[in-house]
Amino acid sequence: MVVWLDRLDVLSVFFSLRFPKTSVIRYLAETPRGLSLALALRQLRLLRASVEPVAWSLGSLKDDDGRSLRFRVEAVCERVVDAAAQGIDEILMNLPVASLASLPATWMGKFYRSELFLTLRPQIAAFLAVQALIRLKPDCAGGILLLRGFPFTNRIRCVCRPDAVAPVLYGSWLWGRLLPFLRLIALTLRVFSRAAIRGLSRKVRWQEKACVAVQYCWGIDTESRNDLYWHDSGWLDPGRVLIYFDRSDASLTRALIEELDQQGYRWIVRHKAGCQVPGVPVWGRTRLAALREASWVWRVLTSSGRWGQHVDSPWWARLRVVSMLTQLNYWADFFESNHVIAHTNHSGMVGELHSAQSLALHLAGGCNFRTTYSYYSVGDRRECGDYHVFFAWGRCAGISTHVLPYHRRARNVVVSGYPFDGYAHRVDIPEHLGSSDRAFVVLAFDESPAQLGEYASSAWRGFFADLSSWSARRGDVVVCFKPKSHSKAELVEEVPTLSAAIATGSAVVLDRNINVHQVAGLADLVVGMGVSTASIECALLGKPALHYDPCLRPWPQLDGLSVDLVFGDFNDL
Repeated sequence: MVVWLDRLDVLSVFFSLRFPKTSVIRYLAETPRGLSLALALRQLRLLRASVEPVAWSLGSLKDDDGRSLRFRVEAVCERVVDAAAQGIDEILMNLPVASLASLPATWMGKFYRSELFLTLRPQIAAFLAVQALIRLKPDCAGGILLLRGFPFTNRIRCVCRPDAVAPVLYGSWLWGRLLPFLRLIALTLRVFSRAAIRGLSRKVRWQEKACVAVQYCWGIDTESRNDLYWHDSGWLDPGRVLIYFDRSDASLTRALIEELDQQGYRWIVRHKAGCQVPGVPVWGRTRLAALREASWVWRVLTSSGRWGQHVDSPWWARLRVVSMLTQLNYWADFFESNHVIAHTNHSGMVGELHSAQSLALHLAGGCNFRTTYSYYSVGDRRECGDYHVFFAWGRCAGISTHVLPYHRRARNVVVSGYPFDGYAHRVDIPEHLGSSDRAFVVLAFDESPAQLGEYASSAWRGFFADLSSWSARRGDVVVCFKPKSHSKAELVEEVPTLSAAIATGSAVVLDRNINVHQVAGLADLVVGMGVSTASIECALLGKPALHYDPCLRPWPQLDGLSVDLVFGDFNDL
């Protein structure tokens, strides 16, 4: 019998011992301790089954209809999350805190569903991946799949194919009851200890002037992509703009302090990771907020709500609601103490962070706004729902009216155009290509490969290998690769055949940190892969573009643009 594991860890190894007739244990992921334990048990002959890793990715597997398995995972996950979150809405609408009654129940529900999505997606991906792998090798059918018993994992059975594999849950008492209970106790103790400590501290003096807060990410240089694309000193004094630092990859320096002070912007360090200057104070919670947080948590924990009748895992649900209240209170305190009436940040697009910020600003009477910096994101309904106002691409210079096929009825969406449309710079081709006399330049953008991503690593490597080989055969073409997350050295290591093309001058690897608009002037033709939308941004600047999609799925975002050629095989190039 074959036993499949979604993850080889200590608990799953011990649980697999309950099946003595097991001949092979195949696992999709591993932990170092779990692998060491399995090998040790094999040496002691306490585990007779062979232990084999499975190389897989969602991009390399297909569903019953021949489409990438990733899309099936997303659809199933949304359906399971909706079913698992059915009873939480009634609880959220009846929280025993009067000041929270005005909060939109939709946003509170989104906060809860975000954690559900992150919890269930790896489980669903593993389950569907095993079914797809068995479909490729029918002789492996009839085994069992051991899944960690996370809350609501039992709902995955609705997508079960009994003829392929039988799901068996283990450790439900641990992940569904004990750990949520212990985490809830720890979180509650932290809340009340914070209230006791802050209650004895001095009261923080609040800012007097209302301001717009923005997270520092790209900088303040108005000649390139920046965090102040929305700001005009003609209608908003720089002293009413508060730039806060909390990212280790975009931290505060002495030179930046001088520049901000010179231009008149206010600034604050929200988290110590966002500051490289010793002695700069870090913002801390106020006394009133600490006491308010303790009051909220106490009322929720002592409420007589019938949690067990509404949700499958009452302790996990309590933990998520208390977590939501603590994050909501934190951001409400940050916004209120700094007199923030509008806010935008640049950390991701979807998730509980944005829901908490929007809820906090709603409570404080402010507005949370955002735009999308990637063309693809506009096609996802989840992207714009967590904000009071979402500025999306639409009609402006060179931009199609078809950019918002899904958002025509969204009341919080404002079609404003691409925010960095005016920052295009032509780059002198010889600066990048040296003395090459090739006349035709292809600019290629890739997508980062990932196990749970859209495409397989083989498709990603083939993108570089096939394009560089094609360029070498042509002799009159240079392909300039602009990688999304890999350096030149990393890229050559991943795709060994690329080094020969670089040596002959038929391929060039550009710096991954170069702005898209700074290299758009290079191209006679643009080729983009997958979710990376840099090629579409180049098309909006007037460059002819091709789109490489190994799955050949529909791309409504391309309607009306010059990117109307989508290919899935390099033989079609």
